[in-house]
Amino acid sequence: DYGPEAKGFIENSYLQGLTPVEFYFHAMAGREGLIDTVVKIVETGYIQERLIKAMESVMIKYDGTVRNQFEQLIQFTYGEDGLAGENVEFQSIISLKPSNQLFERLCKFDLSSEEKYLRKFLTDDVIRDLYTNESLQLLDDEWKQLNEDIFNLRQIFPTVIHQKFFYLVI
Repeated sequence: DYGPEAKGFIENSYLQGLTPVEFYFHAMAGREGLIDTVVKIVETGYIQERLIKAMESVMIKYDGTVRNQFEQLIQFTYGEDGLAGENVEFQSIISLKPSNQLFERLCKFDLSSEEKYLRKFLTDDVIRDLYTNESLQLLDDEWKQLNEDIFNLRQIFPTVIHQKFFYLVI
């Protein structure tokens, strides 16, 4: 017989009822599928075991490189970017989005309007030191650097100005 039934074709469903030949072929196919599944699990388990064994001696050294027990270099920087996943968080950066006026209001330290506030937690000697030309010049230089940095960031990342959150290292 060269018909489909002789080669294992199952025409009926369980609801309609299987013929004895269909039941036999169905049982054979089920066993074969189960054996294939077990063999695949065994193969993947074996591969995973070999990978674990191969990576047992791999470690991150103090210089940030990844090496094995023989000090052979595997990776120049851990994770290719040097960032440990447990230290990366979704954070908000306000500096890219606000206007220059809002950025100045949020980030510029203006001593002329802050003296009353400073007296709450600083001594008179420290406040006097803050008002020296050297300290004022340092604050002015810092503000110029912040302005330059925000300008450069906005040039480098023009499309993310409207993005509110970023993945950053803590």
